[in-house]
Amino acid sequence: MRHRIVIGLVTASVLIATSGCTLRGNVAFTIDNVITTNSQVSTVVNGCRSVVDPSQSFNVSGLVDDMIRANLAQKIAASNNVEYTNDDLLKPIQDGSLGPVLVTMLPDPYCGPLALGLALEALVIFQIGEPVYKTAVSQFSITVNPRFGVWNPETLAVDGSGSLSKADH
Repeated sequence: MRHRIVIGLVTASVLIATSGCTLRGNVAFTIDNVITTNSQVSTVVNGCRSVVDPSQSFNVSGLVDDMIRANLAQKIAASNNVEYTNDDLLKPIQDGSLGPVLVTMLPDPYCGPLALGLALEALVIFQIGEPVYKTAVSQFSITVNPRFGVWNPETLAVDGSGSLSKADH
């Protein structure tokens, strides 16, 4: 079925944003005022930690950047009429063409949807071209809790490693 991918992060973010029940300090990031909470980030982090080699370092700020990119890919795919199926996203993950990390992420129920979102990002960039994709990303208002870093509109990525000493926003 076309356009059938479940990225729970986006759905949950919309539900939370529309319910009005979040506390400002619990916000990990927003994309056009749609909130993703620290709790949602923690759930994905714990899922990804469970499948990553424990000898490798784990960068939570990098994972937040990945979550933002996955969310943006879904929005940009929809606005640019990029058609895809779950199989379109699974194939490059399973064959390793998007790297071994996504293969590792896929089996976890919390980390797997993130892997699919990153595969979608690759597909959308391939279909519409990187310049168009970058322009589309730059149209979104993105705010990141300083504990995870800062959204850089020049690089279109989360910069810095974040700081737990900075207050939540």
